[in-house]
Amino acid sequence: MARCGKPEELISPLVFLASDAGFYVTGAILFFDGGYTAA
Repeated sequence: MARCGKPEELISPLVFLASDAGFYVTGAILFFDGGYTAA
């Protein structure tokens, strides 16, 4: 992809992290950059 995410694409992961389902995700650094930093 090699592009930054659009604001509307970030909503789903943010809602997940704010929900009870994201309870065990702690101390993680998450990059929403379409794989740009992995390249």
